[in-house]
Amino acid sequence: MARIDSILSLDRRDIEALWLAMYGYLNFPAPAPARTRIYLGLLDGATAQEYLAIQDGVAAIGGELVIPPTHLREGLLESAELGSIGGIVVADPLAHPPIARSVSLSSTEGAPLAVIAHLYPFFVNRGSVNGVRVLCDDASVRTWFEATGELPISVIHSGHDEIDPEFRAALHAEGQAGRYRKVTRSRPRCDIDTRTAPEHRYLAAAVSAALEFSAS
Repeated sequence: MARIDSILSLDRRDIEALWLAMYGYLNFPAPAPARTRIYLGLLDGATAQEYLAIQDGVAAIGGELVIPPTHLREGLLESAELGSIGGIVVADPLAHPPIARSVSLSSTEGAPLAVIAHLYPFFVNRGSVNGVRVLCDDASVRTWFEATGELPISVIHSGHDEIDPEFRAALHAEGQAGRYRKVTRSRPRCDIDTRTAPEHRYLAAAVSAALEFSAS
């Protein structure tokens, strides 16, 4: 499986598979494998909540998170021994892992696991995310606009940035599943306000599911 560094790297079936896997991690915890696998964490851009969610998510799949010092990181990523690593978790927009088994909480391509975690409870409770109203600001609008390509959600953008017109046209031409609109009101009605972080346990479960998915 290719690395997960953008919500565009997943189609709708992939996203729903991740939600189903998250349900298992949240409700049917299995014993950790007897043999612990090592996962590298490139976390220079992580928030405190993301750091804890990554720790919990790696532990849930029987892994051990190793965070290399900055001065050793480049050498580790070029090492021939990297094949023995279970995967890489990225929360550093400047990091570009060389192997497929990597998942990003934040990268230059967006924050795909935040989308997964925010929408998870709606998928589980309703069986669908159809029509869910998502409020975002400039910090996350690119990621959420990309999500409308596969998911039938309604993204409400309260901010100043503009989505590139060519990209908007391209996504629409590909059969955009959701809707996007920009508003001037600071408090429009919404189901999800992405200006607040997703719930910790959902983000941790998304990390676990993504690592397993990217390794398959």
